[in-house]
Amino acid sequence: MMENLKKFCKYYLLIGLLCMGLLPNRIHHVFASDGNPYPHTYVEYDEDGNEIYHPGNCTWQAWEECYNRLGIKLPGWGNGGTWHTSAENAGYQVIEWSEGIEIPDNCLMEWKSHVAYVVNADDEGIYIAEGNIILDGEYRERVERKWSWNDLRNRWGDSGVYITIVAPEEEPVEETEVISEAEESEVEAENTEENVAEEESVTENSEEVIETAEEAEPYFDESLKWAEENNLAYVAGTEQLVTGGDCNRAQFITLLYNEMGSPEPRLKENLFTDVNEKDSFYKAALWAYEKGITTETLFRPDELLSRGHAVTFLYRAAGSPAVSSDIPFVDVAEDAYYKDAVIWAYENGITKGTFNKKKFKPASVCTQEQCLTFLMRMFQ
Repeated sequence: MMENLKKFCKYYLLIGLLCMGLLPNRIHHVFASDGNPYPHTYVEYDEDGNEIYHPGNCTWQAWEECYNRLGIKLPGWGNGGTWHTSAENAGYQVIEWSEGIEIPDNCLMEWKSHVAYVVNADDEGIYIAEGNIILDGEYRERVERKWSWNDLRNRWGDSGVYITIVAPEEEPVEETEVISEAEESEVEAENTEENVAEEESVTENSEEVIETAEEAEPYFDESLKWAEENNLAYVAGTEQLVTGGDCNRAQFITLLYNEMGSPEPRLKENLFTDVNEKDSFYKAALWAYEKGITTETLFRPDELLSRGHAVTFLYRAAGSPAVSSDIPFVDVAEDAYYKDAVIWAYENGITKGTFNKKKFKPASVCTQEQCLTFLMRMFQ
């Protein structure tokens, strides 16, 4: 018992030293991703020269989440305890959180020298993606889950909690752009014959606006019908009918794999560290890696799929053809990993954008209806 406790304490100390950048010279850092300045993994050598492999780093994971979800390459900000100071010095907006302050989507949160990526927050808690944590007594390389406010307060303790705004601001949408079904019914009931023509004009205009977004209901009806005809109407790996909820990476890759004819992957070795042969998406994941659709050995099957990831997977499945157009949306950066994929998707009518065709919203979660719409437009 005491020996296990000593091993656990030593292991936890090494994890802490890694986050603070104080590891001794016998530690070998392993880097990954395009331009990530932080080590993803490290190897410790014991006195006999044996390798002890330690995966995970909270700063690496936070940088990676920003890059994969937002297409933003953050600078090196040191260890997790100095991120908010370095970010503020670099011109980013930093907020010291207290009760009553609203936490924005797609931001960074730091406490106790630990940094994590906030996907979204609501009255029940915060949905966080983070690396290098102890959960239920076990070390986890990466965890993506929703934490209740009580659980988070226990994690934070008396330490300061800092929020760094990294996502670009979104332009507000005028409330009058789209008329809801309830509002249309009310207007229709109150209208007289004298303003019926005006009402029809307003309805036509509202439909024109809503059709600029992939999540528009008319598109979902069409894509769901197409999915039923192609046996894709059920959430991949389940018997649950697609209802418009969020889609994760495993589900989307499975949908794409099935639409491509479910080919038997030639790759027989499982290179993924988080995919099991018993998983319903196992062959789809192998096929995706074999075809270069996904390129990392950490597949992250349960991670919610972003719109940027969705079009990137489709673009790679199509062979990553050259593009010639300018960037069609104001929220797609020139150096974003998904830039060519978005341009290709726009050129081929797979996406028409949102917010009156001005934005693509690459970091937003791709819903099941949006995924089906993308697939329908690609394969129809």
